[in-house]
Amino acid sequence: MPASFSRIKKVRFNEWRLFFKAVWWTGIARILIVFVPLKRFSFILGTHMKETPVASGAENMDLLKSVSVAISRASRYVPWRCKCYEQAIAAKVILRGYGLETTLYYGVAKDPDNKLIAHAWVRCGDYIVTGRPGMKRFTVVGTFA
Repeated sequence: MPASFSRIKKVRFNEWRLFFKAVWWTGIARILIVFVPLKRFSFILGTHMKETPVASGAENMDLLKSVSVAISRASRYVPWRCKCYEQAIAAKVILRGYGLETTLYYGVAKDPDNKLIAHAWVRCGDYIVTGRPGMKRFTVVGTFA
């Protein structure tokens, strides 16, 4: 078997594995959000109002991008609501499994109708794993590291 073929096979296996992890953890996150108060599962997210260092995550960039893509893809195919909050929880748990420190951010802003809206995103090092679109317009009101 050519070396390039085994590399392609391995990449696809890793992509599929991350995809199924993303499906699993977004489902678990959805169940927690709907049925369990935050104070009961916040220990999964880490220490409240703490942040991890904003150091370069260059050595893990491939993994971070792969997790980001897997969660984005999974969110398009799952039959449950899978918005920023579910995606952020899934990213946090998946990356913890790889021994990476992350920070989950909660932000709020007002929409054009002057209604309060919320957003969640996850940062690992200096890379935003989930929730990048629109995060700049939200004011951070809570973090978990």
